[in-house]
Formats: sequence, C-alpha cells, structure tokens
Amino acid sequence: MRLALVLAIAFALLAPAGASAGPRSRNSKCEWIARQLVHSDAMKARAAELDDEQGVDKFEKRIHYLEDHFEE
Repeated sequence: MRLALVLAIAFALLAPAGASAGPRSRNSKCEWIARQLVHSDAMKARAAELDDEQGVDKFEKRIHYLEDHFEE
C-alpha cells in the first residue's frame, strides 16, 4: 500500500514532463490514477481513525483496483 503511494507520488512528479502531449494522452490518465491513489490512501487512513471498518474496506478495494490499472 505504501509502495503504491510512493509510486503514485513519483509518477505525479514526473507526469508534467509528458503533459505537453495533450489532455487526452495516456499521461493524463496515469496522472489521474496517481491522484486517485493518493486520495484513496488518505481516505482509508481517515476511515481507520474514525474506526469505520466499511470505509477502510471500501478504500482498500479502491486502492487495489487502481493499482491494477496503474500497472498497465
């Protein structure tokens, strides 16, 4: 999980170099996935603080879903 967060942040920092390809390029999709991974990890941590088991499970599934698409 933390590895996905590190990869997402690293990719988000490198993505602006390829952003000149246009708004519908693959880079913008990968940037979106990176932002979603960071957001989902933060929301999972917040759900854990609130002791919300359903929220933790929901965001854990979301993170796995995004990681599968990030690998592509």
